[in-house]
Amino acid sequence: MLKERVQWSRPGPQRAPASPGPGPRAPVSGGALVAESGMQRQWRRPVIERQQIFINGQWMDPSSDEVAVVINPATELPVASIRLGSPADVDQAVAAASAALPEWSHTSAEHRAQVLRSLADLIEARADEASHMMTTEMGQPITTALGTTAGAIQDLRIFADALKDVVWSETVGGAEVHKVAAGVAGVITAWNVPLRTVAV
Repeated sequence: MLKERVQWSRPGPQRAPASPGPGPRAPVSGGALVAESGMQRQWRRPVIERQQIFINGQWMDPSSDEVAVVINPATELPVASIRLGSPADVDQAVAAASAALPEWSHTSAEHRAQVLRSLADLIEARADEASHMMTTEMGQPITTALGTTAGAIQDLRIFADALKDVVWSETVGGAEVHKVAAGVAGVITAWNVPLRTVAV
């Protein structure tokens, strides 16, 4: 998770499109003019500056000073500036999650289901925002982004409902089999379906 600060950006020089469409004209490099459509004006969103990462229940500065600039592929304008985490930050996050695992492992199925439903509700409350951010970040069609977000919400609720049917202990061939958590892992989510990957 990342903490964000928003500031308005001034778009830099842009090259003129091959076939300017109708609409008001905006100045670009060298005093030239290009057509700017309503959709282009809508894409001029604030630049998000994310300076911290969320580890062990608190926001903290990453150990790396490396910064990544996210470019909107539709406009070639920057939409975010992100401080990158490092392997040391991943190790710290894994250690914190590993320390929390024993207590989490003793929670009831009902409690875990409620956590999943609460997460689904939180995503649903900001579904439009999350979907438009995906579109702005990677150029995914908004209809696809909305469907991806809805899929993540649906997956979380399906998993919550399915928890009551999980058989945690059973006898197989005269042996007692108990299902336990494998442990904590640091993973890199897919760039094109981040919410759904996290849900799964």
